[in-house]
Amino acid sequence: MDAKERKQQVAVLCCDLSKAFDVADHGVITEKLRYYGINGSPLSLFESMLRDRSQIVVGDGGRVKSDPLEASMGVAQGSSVSNLLFSLLLNDLPESIDTAEVLMYADDVAAIVTVPTVESIEQKLNQTTAQLAEWFDVNGLSLNLKKTHYLVFNLAGRTTRPLTVKVGNEVLEQTTSTNFLGFEMDTCLAWNQHVDKLCGKLGSACYALGRVARTVSAEATRTCYFATVHSLLQYGAELWGRCADWERAFRLQKRAVRIIAGVPHDTHAKPLFIKLGILTLPAIVILRVALYMRANLASFKTFGMLNSYETRNADKIIGVGRKLTKSSKLTHVMGPTVYNKLPKNIIDAPSLSSFKFRLKQWLIEQSFYSYNEFIAYKA
Repeated sequence: MDAKERKQQVAVLCCDLSKAFDVADHGVITEKLRYYGINGSPLSLFESMLRDRSQIVVGDGGRVKSDPLEASMGVAQGSSVSNLLFSLLLNDLPESIDTAEVLMYADDVAAIVTVPTVESIEQKLNQTTAQLAEWFDVNGLSLNLKKTHYLVFNLAGRTTRPLTVKVGNEVLEQTTSTNFLGFEMDTCLAWNQHVDKLCGKLGSACYALGRVARTVSAEATRTCYFATVHSLLQYGAELWGRCADWERAFRLQKRAVRIIAGVPHDTHAKPLFIKLGILTLPAIVILRVALYMRANLASFKTFGMLNSYETRNADKIIGVGRKLTKSSKLTHVMGPTVYNKLPKNIIDAPSLSSFKFRLKQWLIEQSFYSYNEFIAYKA
């Protein structure tokens, strides 16, 4: 979004690695362990874990087993050590790509390309793709070119001209949306498709809650709510929680709360949120933004820093100026406004944990039904 504020063109290349964990090269991993200073007995321990492994397929309740097949490459999945080794394998990838910013989580790799003009974005994407393909090849991994694709962002929703991005003779697909780390992103960052999928999951969770509520107590059903509905809502809520479709997810949250309380579907839900101690979706967004601010206060300026004579608003955070409408919904942009609206006893909390505790209790008591209701709140 910062690049769009500077009127630059932005594209993201989403890489799909072919059987990434299964084809990790033991020799490359060993060399990288040495490079990072792991030698002697610790290195031998890692090498012993990697080599001389075999796998079998078990069926029919354990009564049928295949012959053992030696695994000469790859890291065994299901172990935290394996995840660590795979992350180490990819650790130097961002520094090896000088044409893009690389984001990684396990085998999910995305490269963000930023250029000043539309004309140069195709060239930059091709350069980035070539560098990535070469790096993966040298490091014993392989791009799945059939599933690797890219998006060119256009916040106005206009269709961008078709581009041609290739690796060798394989042309990569240009799409209008993609899934990255559980987020459905589209080229105009409207989050409609993300909310669509989220609502599908929330609908299933509400159905399951309804079944559970018939056989267990309200407290047990409430516990199930936090394991299902709440965990779905809070994931990245600060990103999509103020999009145009956010109320669709909020309606399903209210349905879940009514199920826990065992009341009719048209019962006013606000008192139920307060009684059950459950945060509304807008409150979840406010909480996550406020926690971000508290953890990053040193990155923001106050009015007192700029004007030593300012006493009344000395502790107020100075807002981050932005031109684009979508930018106003970014966490670090809306953060100062959210933080400045919090009651003083919450801001004065001595630690992050006490700040979070006080804030959650206050948000439950207020049970805001929208972000604008929170902004209009007066103590």
